[in-house]
Amino acid sequence: MGRYLTITNSDVTKLGYKKRMASSSFSVGPISFKFIMTAIICILGLFFISQSNEASLRGYKIRDLEDKKDRLVLENQKLDAEVARLKSLGSLQDKDLNLVQPQKIDYLPAQNPVAVTK
Repeated sequence: MGRYLTITNSDVTKLGYKKRMASSSFSVGPISFKFIMTAIICILGLFFISQSNEASLRGYKIRDLEDKKDRLVLENQKLDAEVARLKSLGSLQDKDLNLVQPQKIDYLPAQNPVAVTK
């Protein structure tokens, strides 16, 4: 027999002594199997619950952000309408800007044609 590394259950290291090999088989009884399966199912259930909870929280955040966006778009439209109202000529006439009506309007005669015909 060659000199190979063997894993045994014996503490004897003499040459010529037959050593029993350590058993490499692993057996699971029915109670252990049920316990392992129950633990795996519980872990998978907790993983599923945490993923569902995370997805629903993201849905709430998305809905809140969409509501905020809608409110801001509406507010922007109101502000655009207010800017247009304030820039209108009617609102400028209502303000006291010390504007006076012109007494005499002088028009300059056109010396050259303004538009070119083809």
